[in-house]
Order: sequence, then C-alpha cells, then structure tokens
Amino acid sequence: MNLFENENIKKGWKSKKNFLYIAFGIIIVAILSYMWGLRIVEDKTRETYDLEEVITSKATSKENIKVKLKITGKPILLAEKSDPSAAYYIVYNDKYYYIAKMSKAKAATLSSAFSSNENELVGYTSEVPEEVKQFAIDDYNVAFADQLENKLTISDYDRYFGDVCIDLVKDESALAPFQYIVFYLGLIGGIVAVIVAIVMLIVYKIKMKKMNKEDAERINQEIYSGEAIFFEKGQIYLTKSYLFDVANLQYFKYEDIFWVYKHIQRVNGFVSYKCLMVTTNNGKQAMVALNARDNYEKIMEELVARNSAIRLGFTPDNKEAFKELKKKLKSEKKNKAS
Repeated sequence: MNLFENENIKKGWKSKKNFLYIAFGIIIVAILSYMWGLRIVEDKTRETYDLEEVITSKATSKENIKVKLKITGKPILLAEKSDPSAAYYIVYNDKYYYIAKMSKAKAATLSSAFSSNENELVGYTSEVPEEVKQFAIDDYNVAFADQLENKLTISDYDRYFGDVCIDLVKDESALAPFQYIVFYLGLIGGIVAVIVAIVMLIVYKIKMKKMNKEDAERINQEIYSGEAIFFEKGQIYLTKSYLFDVANLQYFKYEDIFWVYKHIQRVNGFVSYKCLMVTTNNGKQAMVALNARDNYEKIMEELVARNSAIRLGFTPDNKEAFKELKKKLKSEKKNKAS
C-alpha cells in the first residue's frame, strides 16, 4: 500500500478494512443475542405449569409458557394448518376439553398406545387460529347436539376450550423470537459480510500490485499538482490526464475513454444503486462513481472538458456508435488472427 500517500486514496483501503471490522462486529452481536435468547429460554422453561391454571389465571400474557396437561382420551383430529406434519386436535380429561397442536406421529402414538391411564402432554402455550376455533365449535355442536339448547358460536370458544392451546411442536426459539431472529440473520449476514470484505481486500491488494508503476507515479504527481479535482461522493479523482476511481482502484486515461453515461440499477422498481458506466476505446466497460449522488453531471462535464471526443449520455446515437466500435474491434481481431 505504498504506491499512494494521498489520504483520500488511503481511505479506499481503510474503508474495506472497516467493513471487515463491522462484519466481525455483526457476528459478535449475533452471538450475544443467542446467549441472551438462551437465558430467556432458560428462565421460561425453569418451571412447568398446569395448562388449566394458565387458562384460568388473570395474566395479561399467556403465550410461550411451558405447560403440562394430563389427558384421558385419544386425540381427535380437528384441522391441519400450514405445517403438513402437524395438526390441531381436541384433547380432554375428566374435567375439560382443550386444543392441542402436535405432530401426526405423536397423535398416532397416543392413539395406538392409549391405555386407561392418563397420558401427560408437555409443551408451550400458543394462540389458536380463528379457523381452528370455528372447527372446534362445529365439532362440539355435532357431537353434543342433543345436549345443547342452543348451538355454540365462536364467542363461546374460550369458555369451552380455553384462551390458549398446548403446542407440542413449538421450538424453544419461539420463546425468544427477537433474540433468535437477530442471531440467525446476524450470523448469516455477518459471515457473508466477512467473506465479501476479505475478497474486497484481496482484490484491492492484487490491483495495487498489478498497477503500472509509471501510471501510479504520474497519477500521484498530478494529484499533488493542484489541478486535480476530488469528488468525495463517488470517490473519484479527475487529474490532468486520468479518471482515477479510488474505491475500486482503477484508472482511465481521458484519451482512452469512448463513452460515459449514468446508469441506474433498479430492483422491483426501487433504485438499488447509481453509477457511471465508462466505456473505453478497446470496447471494455467499467462502473465508477458508485452512489455519487449529485456529482454525476459535474463529473461528466469535467470529462468532456478534458477530452471533447468523449460521448456522454445513454442516447440512441451513442449506443449505435458503441455498436459500431465493437464491430470494428471484432473485425480487427479477426484480421489479426488470420
């Protein structure tokens, strides 16, 4: 990194190192969030409550509590929801009816191996979808039609089945959703960011080693000559002879630039990034001045001031001229080969 002593150029290298530090910071935050989530899960699972006690309690929040329930009959299938491996069932004991969400394998085991003895379920409390509540009411009305003066409605649900169900398939991570979401997203995002940062640093070093020493010395001289213009938004130096992209460590002699235009990349209608596309006389293209905001027109004006032959803007004429350039280059290459 000793080719350039200019502070603006050094920032290009430092920004990539800082990005690596930030990536490691994200991973650390993710790990701390995971530890926080473990503590919450530990606190919430330290004691197991009776489901009936939770239902009859006056607690304002009854979700994600570890509960147990003794049942004296086989589970009765109510409804399958989004998870094809699990379903909602009516379960009961000598006192009340409840709703339980469990895997089909668990329900089959309870049904096939059921004895006169009580079976204990252990899970976590969850809300019951409105659709499932209606299924439960409908089934109850059918089963006890002769004993009911009036059919039950959805408003009767809580009195007959309780305001929460026992969920046997809920993962413990659901007890601390925010913490585990931060952990998973942070860990994945952090690892990806670390890989990207390392690749950026390696590519930057490779570019620095491959840079023509004479060009680098001349760029250095022209930067310190007092004639160079630096666009901080976009990280671009315009020296006497070069367009120098600090962020990506690439440079172009003005005499080699064929066409420059502003490019806007959109994803699903939203702007992802903006840049300048630089096309050279040898037909190659490169992106520079990423997210330079209001500097694009100024940069292009300065480029034309240094080389009036440079074509500006994504116009039909310039597109056609570039097309002709590529044809010419292809023809020259073919003639050389023959």
